[in-house]
Amino acid sequence: MTEPGHGVPDVPEILTERLHLRAWNPERTAVLAELQADADLMRYIGTGGIGAEQTAEQVAGWMEQWRTNGHSVWAACDRTTGRCIGRVGVSRYPEVDDAEVGWLFGRPWQGRGLATEGARASLRFVFETVGLDRVISICRPENVASERIMRKLGMVYEREDVHWTLGFPLRIYAIARARWESLEPEPAEPEPDPATPA
Repeated sequence: MTEPGHGVPDVPEILTERLHLRAWNPERTAVLAELQADADLMRYIGTGGIGAEQTAEQVAGWMEQWRTNGHSVWAACDRTTGRCIGRVGVSRYPEVDDAEVGWLFGRPWQGRGLATEGARASLRFVFETVGLDRVISICRPENVASERIMRKLGMVYEREDVHWTLGFPLRIYAIARARWESLEPEPAEPEPDPATPA
């Protein structure tokens, strides 16, 4: 289900079985800043934990991507409580040609299949509504939990590479819209998986 977003023009809100994907506001940005300050939680992303100022800049960039590209990263909120519990979506980077699906969930919400659920909704949106032809996802080789999620999404291993600015090894998965359209519908009850960030 989609409906008009709040706070940022043209950001749809998407409801899944357990998540409410919403536009960013100051409260949700503050929650994300707390999550991203945790160096262990962020161990596979960039150089580890980042501060509130960097998180605010990141969110501002996502908001701009919503305006210019029609897709980006949502605040992932618990559908029952409304609480922001992480982030998920399909974003772009200047150094990379392909759009990338990624996720991050706080520790209490890991291991429940929420990353798969949110990422699946994000892919559905960019393929069926935005009309993208291809999406990638990246992870460090040691991030086996995220790699498992990529496979659950129907993504296919493509190649080894290095991060475009930080230089560490990456494993790249990809999915084309044609493959997405050929996949069986997802099960009503998502399988549990560790929501390790990608």
